[in-house]
Amino acid sequence: MLKIGKAVRAHGVRGDIKVLYGLDQSDLKSIDTVVINSKEYEVEKLSFGNGCAYLKLKGVNDMDTADALRGFVYVNDKDRPTLPAGTYYVDDLVGLNVVLNDEVIGVVKEILQYGAADVYSIEGINGCKNFMFPHKIGVITNYDLKNKQLILSQDELKKVAVYEN
Repeated sequence: MLKIGKAVRAHGVRGDIKVLYGLDQSDLKSIDTVVINSKEYEVEKLSFGNGCAYLKLKGVNDMDTADALRGFVYVNDKDRPTLPAGTYYVDDLVGLNVVLNDEVIGVVKEILQYGAADVYSIEGINGCKNFMFPHKIGVITNYDLKNKQLILSQDELKKVAVYEN
């Protein structure tokens, strides 16, 4: 499942939910169902205002029921919005084999998102140390999701990688 936001509180008395979201508004508009607290809900209405999304979910018709739905909001993988070419969901990258000079040297353990640049955390294998690197143009030469590989440039990686002791 893909996390799309966080339900923070009820909005009004008719069961709307205020959601802080992380996708483009146009992507949210295409979503028909969401999952909150492991339960799937059909989206009846979606509106935007004050930097938030407001969801009206089928079967949620009062403030108390809506307020009980605080927590992360997800969509099922089949309902994920399509991304533009050359962009990927973090979940699709975690677990990829990291390849340098045609040799698998690690696995993408996690991708930290702090604002300035995503930071890739790599778990070293085959005698390689764990390391991290910021997403910088030229470090990653290919995202090969079909073969589950993230291919790196040795020259560019040398400039930015930080290795564990």
